[in-house]
Amino acid sequence: MSFKKYIEEQGFIMEESGDKAEYKKFFEKKLKKFGVKSPAELDDAKKKEFFNEIEKEWTKDKKSD
Repeated sequence: MSFKKYIEEQGFIMEESGDKAEYKKFFEKKLKKFGVKSPAELDDAKKKEFFNEIEKEWTKDKKSD
């Protein structure tokens, strides 16, 4: 399953901006760290860990108050 197809199936919304390519690289680096090509390959516990890391470490889209 491709990255784009997985993102679409999970209902994630990717903003059309300069950060899109950067996020894709970040996401793919995490996939490599976990030794998979798609989060769908992970069991539930590892998938939760994967997305927790993504949420914690990706700060580009977060807006300050």
